[in-house]
Amino acid sequence: MVAKTYENNIFQVLTHIDKKDYNYFKNLSDEQSKDMQPYTLLKWLSHVSTDANKAEYYTLATNELVNVNYWKMSKYKDLQLQLLCACGCGSWTKHGWLKTKTVSKKDKKIAELRKFFYNLTDEEFEYKVKNMDKKELEDTYNNLGIT
Repeated sequence: MVAKTYENNIFQVLTHIDKKDYNYFKNLSDEQSKDMQPYTLLKWLSHVSTDANKAEYYTLATNELVNVNYWKMSKYKDLQLQLLCACGCGSWTKHGWLKTKTVSKKDKKIAELRKFFYNLTDEEFEYKVKNMDKKELEDTYNNLGIT
């Protein structure tokens, strides 16, 4: 199986977004335009690890300008790409991939258990769970109907 080759270099695209180059997307060929995935660009754009001020700026900008109603606007790809450009800070920035945290079954169970112990502070809840042995924890899950 051969890996798909892409028409666009993600780092070049991010540089155009950083520099607020709104015309960049208009000048792409049909093949290059098809390759553009706003969601992937959003994940790259929103993560900056080298500069705390830029990291804060990009996080806030992408949340306010692009994340709001993202899925409702997904059929307007050109608008999403323009909104990504609006997030640019005007100069090149080093971006990284923002990994999506996967939630394990254990984490889901703990979250359900937390709902039951809603009256405890986070610190109290953490202490309670930490001091429960495995059998007690499983019995509590079973009694609460958490599978």
